[in-house]
Amino acid sequence: MQSTFRITSAIVHKVASISEKIGALNTASMVAPSTQLRKENRIKTIQASLEIEGNTLTVEQITALLDNKRVIGKQLFSRKDYMTHYKDLSSATASPDLKDATEKGLLIKQGEGRTTLYQFTE
Repeated sequence: MQSTFRITSAIVHKVASISEKIGALNTASMVAPSTQLRKENRIKTIQASLEIEGNTLTVEQITALLDNKRVIGKQLFSRKDYMTHYKDLSSATASPDLKDATEKGLLIKQGEGRTTLYQFTE
């Protein structure tokens, strides 16, 4: 029995075009591998580095920062930051204030000299 259909160059071009479109759809629908593990490892690395430097950000706070969210936590500040916040405060007043707050347990002192930083206790 003989077929009534003939394969022409137009049919071959249309079949090729359909195949290309199917391939494009298959490629577009492929799911990219999850980047969650990579993100988690990045966060842990940042947290460990910060901990070495004396910063006390938690994994959750770092995650929020990377997600461009505001984080309220224990912030470190210097004597200069303290004086900037209270504009009329002199260095002669700021240093005893910070020392007194540290002795009363209101602040935790980290470092010495110019690198001294303070943070509020819980």
